[in-house]
Amino acid sequence: MKNRLAPWLAALAGSFLIFLTNGCQDRQKSDGSRSVISLVDDLGHSVSLSAPARRVISLAPSITETLYAIGADSTIAGVTNFCNYPPAALSKTRVGGIIDPNVELIVNLHPDLILMSVEGNRKEDYERFQRLHIPVFVTNPRSIEGVLKSIRDLGLLTGHEHQADSLVARLSAKRAKVDSVTSLSSKPHVLMLVSLHPLVSVTERTFIGRILQEAGGSNIASNALGAYPLLSREEIVARNPEVIICTTDAAKSLEEITNAYPEWKDVQAVRTHHVYLVDADILTRPGPRIIDALDTLAYLLHQ
Repeated sequence: MKNRLAPWLAALAGSFLIFLTNGCQDRQKSDGSRSVISLVDDLGHSVSLSAPARRVISLAPSITETLYAIGADSTIAGVTNFCNYPPAALSKTRVGGIIDPNVELIVNLHPDLILMSVEGNRKEDYERFQRLHIPVFVTNPRSIEGVLKSIRDLGLLTGHEHQADSLVARLSAKRAKVDSVTSLSSKPHVLMLVSLHPLVSVTERTFIGRILQEAGGSNIASNALGAYPLLSREEIVARNPEVIICTTDAAKSLEEITNAYPEWKDVQAVRTHHVYLVDADILTRPGPRIIDALDTLAYLLHQ
């Protein structure tokens, strides 16, 4: 299997999932002399700031992308080694990996807010920051609605509410345009792969699976057990998908996909050349580019 596995695939072993959430979405900003910001994160924990955050540590690539998209990049004091988009993020101070951040370095950067994600970051790190009395806000977007909520949350926390609302409006309009097309189209049978060796797909329990469903695909693995089911070569031939979509974490070329297993030559998607490679970063990161992923999938499925 590829060395560069995305956090969602690492979650197969349950090693890096930090919490179950209760879906609380309350938010409030109390006006007064100090204009306190109080917001409930996706763990159901209330986070209060006396003023918008000005020194933020982002411990997830999707969070970094969101901060840039709402114009809050000037608040970023540090990012992970995996925060590679937009390119400007590469100039920010690196604070280690997603599952192994450099806590000492983070503390020395004097953050007034640390932003973490449920899938990827570790419970142990969250608890360390809590013991150090550094405000921590945790996101867990599991759908497009969740992404839009996270954008608004980060806008409020950083004092970029208007920019966040504007971005949400633009993304929602683009999403509605895509949905208007896919709702009238047939639903081809699709195999979505996040790993070729072994063969790992997704169900609607995952972020990717929900995006595929909204894009108008009929997922051949939808009835499988778990979030990221292992499929056999025989299953795929028997289910004969009309379209195969593979992420760039699983393969680097179309030839690598089509030549992976000799029996695939008889699968309809291979015979009709409906095999596609999609940028894993765009598809798997629950950030502002997810509508681009939805648009891309819809085009591939219904062109």
